[in-house]
Amino acid sequence: MSYQRILVSTDGSLHAERTLNRVISLAAATGAVIILLHVIDPEQTEGRLGPVAHEELIDRVYSEARALLHPAERRAEAHGVQLIGECVAA
Repeated sequence: MSYQRILVSTDGSLHAERTLNRVISLAAATGAVIILLHVIDPEQTEGRLGPVAHEELIDRVYSEARALLHPAERRAEAHGVQLIGECVAA
């Protein structure tokens, strides 16, 4: 079986990391590109802060989410696999 792209979601949990390891192996064997998706829920902070502080918090959440993807990108690269990391808001 041949795959061109494999979409994987992550929340940074141990289970997600184990899944990603298996997907990296599969992508290495098939030549697929991994698209790693981390979904951010900005509504978790809405209403608790003023608009400026809320925007700063959202920026921090996005920054932390992107930082979550960097180790995965390095692991994939070490196995010769292209990984595209994306953070999106729900």
